[in-house]
Amino acid sequence: EKIAEGKGAYEEILGMAKGDVKNLVAEVIPKFAHLYPDLLDSAINALLDLCEDESSPIRKDAIRGFKTLTENLPECISRVSSLLTQLLVLEDEEEVKVLQSTFSPIFQTDIKQASQAILHHIKAGTAPLKEKACQFFAKEMKQCKKEIDKNMELQAYLVEMLLAVVSEAGGALRGEDLNALFRVVQNFEVYKDNKHPSLLASVKEALEAVVNLEGIDMTEEGSKRLMSCLVFGANLSNKTDVSSLLSQLATRVPAMVSEASPETAVKLTRLLPRYISEKSPSEESAPKVFTDMYTGLGSAMAVDPMNVAVIEPLLFALHKIGKKVPSHAMATLGLKKTAGEVTEPEAAEKKATFQGYVDTILKEQKEKSTSTSAELKELSKTFKTLKGEEKTEASRKRSRLQTLLRACANLETMCTLLTRSQALGADTVSLSYQKPKKQKGQAGAKKEEKKIAGSKRKRGAAEPAKPINKLEMSLEDISKAEKKASTAQNKKRGGGRGRGRGRGRGAQGGRGASKAKTQQPNKRRKSQGQESKQNNQGGGKRGGKGRGGRGGRRGGRGGGGGGQNKRKRGQQNQQNGGQQPKKKTRGGRGRGRGRARRNRRNN
Repeated sequence: EKIAEGKGAYEEILGMAKGDVKNLVAEVIPKFAHLYPDLLDSAINALLDLCEDESSPIRKDAIRGFKTLTENLPECISRVSSLLTQLLVLEDEEEVKVLQSTFSPIFQTDIKQASQAILHHIKAGTAPLKEKACQFFAKEMKQCKKEIDKNMELQAYLVEMLLAVVSEAGGALRGEDLNALFRVVQNFEVYKDNKHPSLLASVKEALEAVVNLEGIDMTEEGSKRLMSCLVFGANLSNKTDVSSLLSQLATRVPAMVSEASPETAVKLTRLLPRYISEKSPSEESAPKVFTDMYTGLGSAMAVDPMNVAVIEPLLFALHKIGKKVPSHAMATLGLKKTAGEVTEPEAAEKKATFQGYVDTILKEQKEKSTSTSAELKELSKTFKTLKGEEKTEASRKRSRLQTLLRACANLETMCTLLTRSQALGADTVSLSYQKPKKQKGQAGAKKEEKKIAGSKRKRGAAEPAKPINKLEMSLEDISKAEKKASTAQNKKRGGGRGRGRGRGRGAQGGRGASKAKTQQPNKRRKSQGQESKQNNQGGGKRGGKGRGGRGGRRGGRGGGGGGQNKRKRGQQNQQNGGQQPKKKTRGGRGRGRGRARRNRRNN
């Protein structure tokens, strides 16, 4: 009864939306709208009137009121979502923030209803509204990804809705907007898991529909739309056969190279080889695709001047497609006659046409290669003197020139394979604009090589020595080879930490703990440095740079490490006042810097 009595008062409040107390009713209208369902239309219209008010605070309060309205009346989410979508074109940034913060929780409450409303305006709205709606939809789908991933049925429904919008209105969308919608589809699990072939077929049909739309032309915006379709189709080629789409794209190559800008033509044609995989094109459709691609190559050859960067991917695609149908490919190029299909005059004419293409390509690539090499050489002369932005720009230019050189080399290789070897596939060719793929096991081999070679922290690690073929060598040659290999190894190792030879000049390498030294601890041997230089295995003799022998601390300029002394060393020590040691002695650490320093200290 109280609710019924308050209906009249609520109607008065709705009327105040056009009066002088708008700031008071903006919060009251949505708060009590659920109590009077028959007045819901009037409540929504009152909020819309407030959204158009001259006062910004009132407009913001009215926008926030839609959130309260949907919390109490979830069944009106679709209608409210449609109204809020239309408000996305607001110019005031603060109001747009309020709108998005209001719309986002409504979208997350019922993704299905909200998506329906947004996609409707993407398909039928004005150009500015399409742009804003695509951006908001893509953002919200990303935020709701975890929830959407749990519901495969909802994913399938959303994909079908998106594909319908793309098929009908893709030609009117910007390239960026198409990209946003395609990314939404790619993020769905139903698209990733490859378990829904019917859905993939729908995706392919939608792409074909977009490519055939009149809005996909070679203007700047049309090229961006086509680029978006090409990228999405290239990713789709690994999942299903896209032969029909590739054939349609091949028929557009003449327009790509003649109507689009040179930079755009390069970007578009470089995507075509990505469509060729194990699944695409199929053996049934490969002949038609090859013929269409060959026609596209002919149109690209007619453009003056010929763009080497455009010809490379087209010729590469011909190689890859022709490998699947070699007999048809050779017959089309006039290189081999197929029995019952081509007469001699026709074959000769086709061969002459293709040979003309090859001659033109080789001539152009040779001239381009010569001029590019000269330009690259001139750039290298001044590159070291450049700084800042000039150096950055020069680096980019150098990269472009190097890519162009690789493209010229690839063209020569691919033409030679066809004319001389009559081979298809170009398996040895790596496209100039792609990073070469590492072969399996290559990374592991490099790691093992680094492990063997050692590093700055682990000095002395030996590099693998080249094997010596002793079967065809004399004993003297074998001895010389082994000695040479040992010397080279010691120089590489720098003495190592084992018993290698240090480069020290024999300063104090022979400072061993012999009996002669223990009996005369205070008596220094004047010729110790000289004896050490002559007799120490570790630091006495000249070895590689680096650390000394096993007993030494440093080689190099300082006296090498001690190493193991020979028995002769003990005999010479005895002549200088010591006694002959009974066994070989191990030297201590060489601390001297050379014979001259040791003599000065002794004197």
